[in-house]
Amino acid sequence: MAQAKAEVVDVESPPKSKKMLYILLIAILLLAMGGGAAYYFLIHKDSKNETAEPVKEVKQKALIYMPLENFVVNLLPEADGDQVFLQVGINLQVDESKDIDVIKANMPQVRSRLLLLLSSQSAKVLETPGGKNKLMADILTEIKRPFAKDHQEQKVANVFFTSFIIQ
Repeated sequence: MAQAKAEVVDVESPPKSKKMLYILLIAILLLAMGGGAAYYFLIHKDSKNETAEPVKEVKQKALIYMPLENFVVNLLPEADGDQVFLQVGINLQVDESKDIDVIKANMPQVRSRLLLLLSSQSAKVLETPGGKNKLMADILTEIKRPFAKDHQEQKVANVFFTSFIIQ
């Protein structure tokens, strides 16, 4: 019998792809970075807050608005003699609700003061932004003025126009 020669054939296996190795390394790196970030934000940050002084919360006062009934007045006559009307809606911003009670209790005086002030205006002046701003300041002055000699002035912070029509 013929002896069969046993040949050892060295079959080379195809080269393994390193792509999978790189993906695995990147995944491990990302997990490590995520763990470090979690440690920093959760544990490290909490230890800082324990040693720091507690933060005092600043509470803002709620804004209190008081709408007034709309006013309709005759403005000063124009040079051509035409009659011009003003219709205006006004809201007051007050500091405390007790000021609203004082203003409501004296509403006839408030309306009288504002009617006299509004009817003394000129349409030409009120058509400008500066004229409207001056009127708001004048209204604020009139509203703040005490209603009686022994009373304090009202704490009205601001005046806002909610409607403003000149016809």
